[in-house]
Amino acid sequence: MASVQGWKVLTGARWEPDELVQVEREREELELVEQADDFSALATLARARRIARENGLRYVYTGNVRDEEGSSTYCPGCGTLVIGRDGYELTRWHLTGNGHCESCGAAIAGVFDKRPGRWGSRRLPVRLADFAA
Repeated sequence: MASVQGWKVLTGARWEPDELVQVEREREELELVEQADDFSALATLARARRIARENGLRYVYTGNVRDEEGSSTYCPGCGTLVIGRDGYELTRWHLTGNGHCESCGAAIAGVFDKRPGRWGSRRLPVRLADFAA
């Protein structure tokens, strides 16, 4: 995703309004920066997210920082919080069974189950051999 987005920025290509865009800190930076600097990094990401949304992008998220507002999904029609996220936890779910906003009925871009999953923030082992064809 990052290389495609970087290419779009460099070439001036346009994102589609319903395209998912994530603004994030580099993982190497996370390991090097002290905790005290996290606020300024979050403020910078929040500003980038705000600018992208002001320019017509509907689904812009902040990544690699703890930011409930920036990692949640809002209805492009009425602005209602439709999927609340705090880390890996789902805190709100206001979608109909067919992926529309419960408040105004607008379609939310994506593929959704009728009810939210319960993945949570726990770590689970995954054996790739179990998924090999």
